[in-house]
Amino acid sequence: MKHEKEAAGFRLARLEVSILEELVAILRDDVSNPDLENVRVTAVVLSVDYKSARVHFVIPHGASRPTIERAPERAPPFVRARLWEASGL
Repeated sequence: MKHEKEAAGFRLARLEVSILEELVAILRDDVSNPDLENVRVTAVVLSVDYKSARVHFVIPHGASRPTIERAPERAPPFVRARLWEASGL
């Protein structure tokens, strides 16, 4: 039983890293919103059931924090679609 929990934890961590790498690539290559241009994604934290994720990011110095914090709220459908495509499912 302990082995299954360790494997699930490893799988979760691996998936978090994969999503992080893909988000970085999406922001770099596919997002044309200038508000997100210099935003750096630092971590992805998945829920245990994989149904939701919290994305941590760093806002560039001198940038308008409220503007940048609202920008990702408008992007989820596009980002979800790109992540789905990248997953190959």
